Amino acid sequence: MKYELAAMQRQRSGSTVNPSSTMGERGAAGASLYAAGKHAVEGLTKSAAIEAAAYNARINAVAPGPVDTG
Repeated sequence: MKYELAAMQRQRSGSTVNPSSTMGERGAAGASLYAAGKHAVEGLTKSAAIEAAAYNARINAVAPGPVDTG
């Protein structure tokens, strides 16, 4: 993201979408490492969004929930 933000700053616009999960908001038994990683993605996204707002760039995360599959 370091290089993405630098490019967006030069062009004074841009958008990034980071993949997260509902585990970024809440934990779950047996998923501590996964949840920790998704918490990190959420924190990085929030901090980068605050920084990028100064040059009209958007940083977002998408956090899909669980899907019951066969």
